[in-house]
Amino acid sequence: MVFQRGKGVDMLEPIPAGADFAEVRALNRLFVDFLADRARRGGHCFGLGRAAVGALRAAEPASLETLAAFPRALFQVRVPRGRASRIADLRIDAADVSRYVLHVTILLSAWTLSRRNPYLARLLLSLEEFDVRKLRTLDLADIPAHCAAGETVVCAFAQYVWLWQKLLTETRPEARRQLLLIALQPRVDVSTASQPPPRKLSA
Repeated sequence: MVFQRGKGVDMLEPIPAGADFAEVRALNRLFVDFLADRARRGGHCFGLGRAAVGALRAAEPASLETLAAFPRALFQVRVPRGRASRIADLRIDAADVSRYVLHVTILLSAWTLSRRNPYLARLLLSLEEFDVRKLRTLDLADIPAHCAAGETVVCAFAQYVWLWQKLLTETRPEARRQLLLIALQPRVDVSTASQPPPRKLSA
């Protein structure tokens, strides 16, 4: 659920979640499951910090469900630049098939959302307008090759360890709403995001 300012009052009102929000939550679940598995096996976690990886490794299934339900992408799409190599010339290591499938799934979803609803692509995937335009003109047939050739998906907020830890452990509704408002900013300001939000919201 996403929140907006009510008209004439300083309050938060819910915006009903549609198919696009549900799709992002489904992608989050896929991404979180992949990350948790990698964390338990000591594998690469797409730039996530050591402390956050530890929290992810120790997280219970219910905590992972709560994390995945966050209505904003927990991943960041790196929009491909330039031309893709021919897919026939690329080879996918058998050990990295799951990573490759994850990248293709997420990039294809971002491509589709950018073409269907550029505003939500910017809001939910934290994409710049330039990136949305690049995705809209990306050749569908090139998506597999781009994902095989480079890292097209990384962790969102990877540099803000406290935010990942809070998303995994915070259960209070008012605190999770505050985390959502922070995460929905176009760019998280290091000066304001280097510390966790206060335990109680101001009246």
